[in-house]
Amino acid sequence: MSLGTVRLAAREFARRRSPEALIDMGELGSARIPSFDPDIERLLGIGRFRGPVFA
Repeated sequence: MSLGTVRLAAREFARRRSPEALIDMGELGSARIPSFDPDIERLLGIGRFRGPVFA
């Protein structure tokens, strides 16, 4: 849970620093920062990966 929280915070920080949604990776060129993180949602169990809720 804490690993997913740290990764989510790092991606939010990278998104805020990059208004064009691109990050420079040196010799590898540039990469797009996605606005949707299914890997982190799966890790944290949020979004569409959340279990069923009964009221």
